[in-house]
Amino acid sequence: MYWIWQIINFWIYMVFIFVALQIAFHFYKYPSIPTINSTDDKGIIVAVCGVSGSGKSTFCKRFIEQYPNFIYVDLDMIYFKECNANFRDFAKYLREYLKDNKGKNLLFDGNYKAARKEVWNRCDYIYYLKINPIIRINNVIKREFWDSLYNHTNNIGNPSNIGMLFYNMIYHSEN
Repeated sequence: MYWIWQIINFWIYMVFIFVALQIAFHFYKYPSIPTINSTDDKGIIVAVCGVSGSGKSTFCKRFIEQYPNFIYVDLDMIYFKECNANFRDFAKYLREYLKDNKGKNLLFDGNYKAARKEVWNRCDYIYYLKINPIIRINNVIKREFWDSLYNHTNNIGNPSNIGMLFYNMIYHSEN
């Protein structure tokens, strides 16, 4: 009989956690898009960074809606598709990309060491999206769950794997 109460207790806690996450997520407001003034023709470089699930891509989509003259640059796509996850090729690609697009308005989305060195040193604006860890975990789990449910691939072509996500969260979490 005792194990039945443990199961009931477990599900009560799960419902409570789920409701708390939904309430926290409901009241979370993404950062507002800043006003950017360009008075010369040199072009503006903007970088958006933050941990996985912080809303970088959402922020960039809203930014592009407000400033359609910006070119969106997804660093994940470049790193995995163009450079085959090779750090040296990635740094070289970023240098050439910046040189080829000099004078244009660029919006970079992503966190990479090469981006810090090659892009951030040339940025006019850098936005770091800081997010509550609970909301971040909620965002990542929801994204992975829905992607795995509908057999979607992520933006670099890999299938979603929610089982591996939970494994990494449990056994390889940062302390």
